[in-house]
Amino acid sequence: MKGSVKERESKPIRRLTYPRIDEVSTKALDFFGTKRNVVTFLSEVVKQGGEMLAAEALGYDWWDIDELLSMDAVLRNLVDSQKKFIVQRAEEVLYDRVVNGCEETVEENGVITKKSRKFNDRALLDYLKANSPKYRKDTPEDELPPIEIKRFEVRKQERQVKAW
Repeated sequence: MKGSVKERESKPIRRLTYPRIDEVSTKALDFFGTKRNVVTFLSEVVKQGGEMLAAEALGYDWWDIDELLSMDAVLRNLVDSQKKFIVQRAEEVLYDRVVNGCEETVEENGVITKKSRKFNDRALLDYLKANSPKYRKDTPEDELPPIEIKRFEVRKQERQVKAW
C-alpha cells in the first residue's frame, strides 16, 4: 500500500533549511559558532517576534547582534525574511479569529461556568484600515499635491508683494 505508515516512518525527515545560510559572513559564523546556531537564532526570531527579543532569549548581547546585522547583508536579509513570515503569520491568526473565533472560558472559584466563542471583527477592521492605501500617506510630509503647491506659491507671491 502506497503511503503507508511504515513507509512514511522510514523516510528521512526533511529539515527546514535557509537557502542563503552558506553565504553568511565568517564574522557572523565566528560569533554564533556554527551554522546550526545561526539557524537557531533565525528560528528564535520567529518565536520571539524580532531579533532583539531573540538575542535576549538566547543570551546574546543586543549590540553585538545589531553590529552583525549592519555588516552582514545576507544575515540581515534572512532576519528580514523571518520578519515577513511573522507578519504573515499574525495576519493568518487574525483572520482565523475573525472567521472561527476563539474559545473563551469563564471560571468562578476554579470551576468553569461558561464556554463561549468570541469573534474579533473590530481587530480585523482596524488592521485593514491601517493597511489600506486610502488611509495611508506614502508621500513625505514636505510633498504637497499640485493644487496645494499652487496655493502655497500664490500665498508666497502675495506676501512678497505686501513686503514691497
